[in-house]
Amino acid sequence: MPIHIPGYRSKKLHAGGQSEIKGTLSLTPLIDLFVVLATFLLQQFLQNGQAVELKDNVKLPTASTVKALRPSLVVILSKEKIAVNETKVANLEDLKNQQRWVFRPLLIALKKEIILAKRKKLEEKDPKKAKENIKVTIQADKDMDFLSIKKIMYTITESGLSEMSFAVIKKIKKK
Repeated sequence: MPIHIPGYRSKKLHAGGQSEIKGTLSLTPLIDLFVVLATFLLQQFLQNGQAVELKDNVKLPTASTVKALRPSLVVILSKEKIAVNETKVANLEDLKNQQRWVFRPLLIALKKEIILAKRKKLEEKDPKKAKENIKVTIQADKDMDFLSIKKIMYTITESGLSEMSFAVIKKIKKK
């Protein structure tokens, strides 16, 4: 039955006075819509839900209150070395023997990483990402001395990065 232009209809035409206008819905576009929606949501979850991977031999401290870490610039402070994004910068002994607060090899490596991150943001041409600050995650061994961690944090601040997080393992609550 064809669909007519709305207007006055005689009630005598239809039993009970109700219109019999029916429309059909094709399932193909509906399924396409759900596939696109599911793909979009899955991509958003994978991008936003990524955790920082622990690839070095670092025993992390435990904490009871934690937030999920976002992908960021990672400074690794293990018993053997200091690394930025898995690239060795210096030995831990060099940091401990130094009297100054700014650790020069780490500062140079961080400056390079900042330049690379800003270039990447410019290439993406995403205005939201261009305004985001570069975040730093510190993976420090739980047996590390405080003075070494303080020097690392001071160097990170001197490089122009201010948003720092520590990687920890969530403490399991006993019932």
